Amino acid sequence: MDKTFVTSPYGPRWNSVHQGVDLDAGLRDNIYAAEKGIVVKAGKGRGYGKMVRIKHAGGFESVYAHMSRIKVKEGDRIRKGDVVGKAGNTGTSTGVHLHFEIWKDGKRVNPEAYIRFN
Repeated sequence: MDKTFVTSPYGPRWNSVHQGVDLDAGLRDNIYAAEKGIVVKAGKGRGYGKMVRIKHAGGFESVYAHMSRIKVKEGDRIRKGDVVGKAGNTGTSTGVHLHFEIWKDGKRVNPEAYIRFN
């Protein structure tokens, strides 16, 4: 997505903790890789719907969820800015958006500590 904003931040939400950020998106907007890496999952994930997980250097991984379409496959080498899919409303979702997570050494972290969203 070229320009977006956070619609639901990382952290406490209702009766749980939101483990990523939700980003505003239109149906089928392009979703771009945050950094170069290797696709380690491209398919359906529990609650995530259609999703992509990319492994990056330094123990980081990024997750892109609720997509309408996946444009990569497991094992693909991705460059920063490559299109990995299209925004959608799959999985446990109440509207079109991108759910985005960053993992560091196997644990979810606040994406806003690493990426500045418009």
